[in-house]
Amino acid sequence: MRWRTYTSVCLLSALGAFSARPESREVLLASAKLRPEPDPPTGTSSTPAPPAPPAPPAPESPVAALHPAEATTATASTTAPAEPAPAPPPPAPEKCDPIPGSQTWRKAKKNSKTCEGKTFSCNRGCKYIVEQDTCDECEGHNVTQISPAQEVDDYQNKQNSKFRIPTGADSYGWGIRGCTKKNSVLCYDQERKKVCCCNLGYNFDFQTRECVEDSEDPANKEEAIPGSQLWGRMKKKGSADKCVKEQSKWCCHRSCSYELDKDKCGRCENYDQKPPTTVAQIVLDREKTNGAYLIPPSIDKPGLFGGCSTKNSHKCVAQYSSAKHCCCKKGFVWSFETRLCAAAAQVQQEQQQQYQEMQSYDQAAASDQSHQGPPPQPPAPAPEGQSAGGNAETKQAATMAAKTAMKAGGFGAAAPRSLALLVPMLTFSLLRGLWLV
Repeated sequence: MRWRTYTSVCLLSALGAFSARPESREVLLASAKLRPEPDPPTGTSSTPAPPAPPAPPAPESPVAALHPAEATTATASTTAPAEPAPAPPPPAPEKCDPIPGSQTWRKAKKNSKTCEGKTFSCNRGCKYIVEQDTCDECEGHNVTQISPAQEVDDYQNKQNSKFRIPTGADSYGWGIRGCTKKNSVLCYDQERKKVCCCNLGYNFDFQTRECVEDSEDPANKEEAIPGSQLWGRMKKKGSADKCVKEQSKWCCHRSCSYELDKDKCGRCENYDQKPPTTVAQIVLDREKTNGAYLIPPSIDKPGLFGGCSTKNSHKCVAQYSSAKHCCCKKGFVWSFETRLCAAAAQVQQEQQQQYQEMQSYDQAAASDQSHQGPPPQPPAPAPEGQSAGGNAETKQAATMAAKTAMKAGGFGAAAPRSLALLVPMLTFSLLRGLWLV
């Protein structure tokens, strides 16, 4: 009994010392490993167990048949899935192409839609027709048409002129007086159809749909008729309106000529033809042919009793004309500006001014049409006391003009004979007139 108590005390002391020194615990564990294993229990065999059979080989991967570098890449691709490609950005919203000046429309027209602000544009695949001012000739939705701005540019610079007004914007016959736009007049296209054009000095602006003043082309300007400020209300003026610059005078419409013998505007040509002769050139040509003192019959001619109403004028006979005319007396010449027989110095000053205007117009037209030519020479004053058309050059020109007129009238080869018969007739008429007076 006592020895058991003693043994327990010793074991407790040893355990306390062992817990106080961790290296002793390691020593004990190491010594415990060196101890031999205990014998197996009775009834068991000491023969070692046979080794386990080897594991079957793994199936060959198809990647191994590739090139080593490719196998490495393929293995990496099979093991690590590739990142998905980023999605493309959404397409930008398609911008509408506004029709120039469509803000003046009251509402959307056929095949059109609203655009920026108060403008309109054609539907997808539809074309802007400038002449009708509408959208038409629609094709597939994937068809890209020419922009309306380019269509307008081609219409003004290639197909027509800048002063031409499309039928869809203004047409002759819409209003009681024809064209309704301000500063617009009747004109004729290539097929002699009645259309509207901006008058001389103006061009059509698609953005505002109005005739605006042309500040670029010096040849596009109005020309006042000299002395037209004296026209009365009952005067037949033809294709003319009050001038914008000189509001007291009258100007012929675009592409219309001044008919001096009738003292009005007429003979309107197509707007795509060569512009008519200027008023200043017409006046100078007449004075060069008939003299500076012959009064046009449309302005003054002898009355019932043979008198002329213009001061300082008298009855006379012009070359190659059986009609009676009025001529200014000696020392006076006819002034188109004042419509009077005035002093030669005053009329020469007026002619010089007309010549300068004509020369500036010709220079502007030459720069516009890229053709050059000698400028017209200023007219020389006719010698005082010479009869109307009395010089040799004037007679020759008048004779040629008479021959041409008679030939055009159907006389043909008989023109010289008819002209020879005309001289005695004129002489007889002259003698008869003197006898009656």
